[in-house]
Amino acid sequence: MSDDSTKKLPKETELSNEILSRVALEGIYLFESEIKRLSKAPQIKIEKIDIKIDIKFNYFKTNELISFFNLTFFIQQTVEGNKEEIEDVMSFSATFTAKYKIAGEEMFEKDQIMTFLESAGMLHVWPYWREWVQSMTARAGFPGITIPLFKQPIVTQ
Repeated sequence: MSDDSTKKLPKETELSNEILSRVALEGIYLFESEIKRLSKAPQIKIEKIDIKIDIKFNYFKTNELISFFNLTFFIQQTVEGNKEEIEDVMSFSATFTAKYKIAGEEMFEKDQIMTFLESAGMLHVWPYWREWVQSMTARAGFPGITIPLFKQPIVTQ
């Protein structure tokens, strides 16, 4: 029995399992971060949250994989006098670096690495980013914001 949230991705699953069997996570580090107030409004109310994700990586012949996960979190509210229009009022952006060592001589293709980073890599980095957002929003004067757990598609074979 299957529902709309179930996706069949056997090729990606096999690939991910192959990479996972050869990969060791060596560390996750905060590379850079930035908080911007984008509105001159004296008070900011959290009405909507928008999250954008950008993943880049360097894969070296020494089988060292350095990945960069830039995650940006926007706090949005309606524009004063126009309930239909939403504007970004604050942005919290952080780039985390995840460093991996890949065993074996055979190199993976770029699309294979990206498939791995979009799934397993995001699972590795997401908790660090969630903690950073909660800490930074509290320091910026907002009540603690908890980012939901990372949701991966359900894979069936």
